[in-house]
Amino acid sequence: MQFSLEKEVEFYAIHSWTEGGAWLTAPLKTTAESGSLPPMEPFLQEGSFLLMSDSLHDWDCRAVEQIRLDDVKTWVSLRPEIVILGTGNKHVWPEMDILGPLYTQGIGVEIMRSDAACRTYNLLMSDRRRVLAAILVD
Repeated sequence: MQFSLEKEVEFYAIHSWTEGGAWLTAPLKTTAESGSLPPMEPFLQEGSFLLMSDSLHDWDCRAVEQIRLDDVKTWVSLRPEIVILGTGNKHVWPEMDILGPLYTQGIGVEIMRSDAACRTYNLLMSDRRRVLAAILVD
């Protein structure tokens, strides 16, 4: 499924979702020499990942049941306003005690299938929200 994008992207955006990963576009940077933007080429991010406006990290997790407290503590350290948890091809709720550190810090959490999480991430990023997408690829 392909999503629409603005031509000038100042943050990591999700171009499309596919089995096995997501096609992403990196933030565009104006080149000092020409003052122009390089072409925006989507790249395939295979496997689960963590995505914020300015950072992309591989995530060694394949299922909601594998999410550990250390994962969530890493999310808290990134200081998002909201975490969008994409649970793969099915909507699955994690153990609520795992999410405790997010709630304690006042960080919002939304849980949905990964394809919906990708769309939601783009929407919130276009509103300049500080969003962390934790996307499981199963």
